[in-house]
Amino acid sequence: MVSDEEIFQSYHDLFMQIRDVVIKHKKAAGFHGSARILESLNKQADLSQRQLADEASIKPGSLTVAIEKLERQGLVTRKRDPHDKRIIRVAITQAGRERWAEVQADRERFGQQLLSPLTPSEREQTYQIAIKLRQALIDHYGETNARKEFFDD
Repeated sequence: MVSDEEIFQSYHDLFMQIRDVVIKHKKAAGFHGSARILESLNKQADLSQRQLADEASIKPGSLTVAIEKLERQGLVTRKRDPHDKRIIRVAITQAGRERWAEVQADRERFGQQLLSPLTPSEREQTYQIAIKLRQALIDHYGETNARKEFFDD
């Protein structure tokens, strides 16, 4: 019978390998850390920088640099809030929406490749196990903002 330590080590190795592949792919595409910004703006077309930092789970300093880069690429625009000039609002452009669609398609392909060795039954089991493990983490540690720490390296 497999030990808890072997199970944990196996999951740890899998998560680290997934992380490395995702980061490598995003860096190669020149897109590390920016996908969450486009994701957030795609859901809510116009956000203040503070709202965007919270929504995308990105530190404000890192967000400013990322927004400047996305703006140079024509994927977002920035403007002063007409009601409060202290607030800078960020909006996604049509090019940004198209780029987000490309990111989503890449993500879907990656998921399909990762899960391709599994049967439909194994996929269902994997899903149920992932839900249980995530809930166990939430129950024990509470909700976390791990995305911020994970992606702001």
